[in-house]
Amino acid sequence: MVNYEILHMGSDCTGPYMVTFSKPMTVGKFIEEVLTTFPNEWGFIDVFLPKTFSGEKVYHCEYKYGQIISSNIDTDILAKEIKDVKGRGGWTKSDYDVYI
Repeated sequence: MVNYEILHMGSDCTGPYMVTFSKPMTVGKFIEEVLTTFPNEWGFIDVFLPKTFSGEKVYHCEYKYGQIISSNIDTDILAKEIKDVKGRGGWTKSDYDVYI
């Protein structure tokens, strides 16, 4: 189960929120969760790999209304376990930064 908690609300009714899991979750399962739980939303899911000699690698997924619009997330990245997620948004737009 995924829990979404709004941390504070800005004057434009948007803000950051904390995303926590009741058990370990993979990147692929999290994307599936977002698409099915919030079918009327749109936004971006960015996946960050730990820093290496070449810097931080970022994968991008754009979604809209329960569908993936575009994604460059490799299959092996979808199977990786998530360490942390930062969320932000409001109304119908939600963006997520996923750290593995």
